[in-house]
Parts: sequence; structure tokens; C-alpha cells
Amino acid sequence: MAVDYGKCFRALNSPNITLHFNTEVVDIASYNKGQTSGILLRKVDTGEESVLEAKGLFYGIGHSPNSQLLEGQVKLDNSGYVIVEVDSTRTSVEGILAAGDVQDHEWRQAITAAGSGCIAALSFERYLVGNNLLIEFHQPQREEVKKELTDRDVQEGFDFTLTKNRGQYAL
Repeated sequence: MAVDYGKCFRALNSPNITLHFNTEVVDIASYNKGQTSGILLRKVDTGEESVLEAKGLFYGIGHSPNSQLLEGQVKLDNSGYVIVEVDSTRTSVEGILAAGDVQDHEWRQAITAAGSGCIAALSFERYLVGNNLLIEFHQPQREEVKKELTDRDVQEGFDFTLTKNRGQYAL
């Protein structure tokens, strides 16, 4: 991925942005009942630590896909993201699906990762069924327990055949 130096210089010259070079985030400082009050920083060259006052923090994840495990196993792009078929979670290897930040170089968000994880799970189930690799196990039929209304059910007008009832009874 190429560096956009124009954006770098714009940030450097912005009066409301302070760049911290050779610095890593160590921890979140909290001095008030669990609320963020600052960020503990460490200079990587000197080891000097300081606290940057902040009332909140947005921590970006997924900017470096953790795909080292997959190198040489499935096709990756130049940035290390797993290449998947369009509108799919299928990779270059049959039966191997990719979901979440490891294949999503555009959005890189937890909620989209959860959604793509669901897609991968359902796609893998289809793969297993399509290749006769899925064995279904069914619970034995049990005799249905007869439900009887209590006096209070009758008094409150509760009907367990309905999906909604008034009062304390929630289904």
C-alpha cells in the first residue's frame, strides 16, 4: 500500500492535530470510575512513558490482517488479505472460507466481520451437505409435557398458546 504523502503533510500542518512519532500505546488511563481519562504512551526509542489526556479513544483494528498462517496455503493480495470470490467467502482452495478482517480490506469492522463469519458458517454447511460430508443427528422424540394452567394463570388471564401476554409473563 503506497503512502499518501499529501495527506501526511496535511496532518502535519494541521493546527488541531499532534503527531506522536516513534510512540506506542501502552494502556488506557482511568482515574474516574472506569472512564477513560488518558492514554499511556511510550517512546519506542527511549522507553519514556507519558499520559496523553483524552476523554475517549477510537482504536482501529484489522488494518494489518493476521494472515501469516495462510501464506502459501490460499491466495493473498499484496497487503496480505485473503482473496475471496465476489459476493462470497470462498477462497482459492475448495472448502476453505475466509471471513472478517482477514478478507475485508475495505470496512475492517467488527460488525461486518460478525456478519461475514455467519455467511462463512452457512456457506461451509452448504459445502458439507453438497459433498455428502454432513451427518445429522436428531434428538429422539420425547413425549410432550402437558401444560396446565395454574390458578394464578387463570386469574391473570394468561394463555400459553399466545406469543404475547400482559404482565409478568413473557415468552
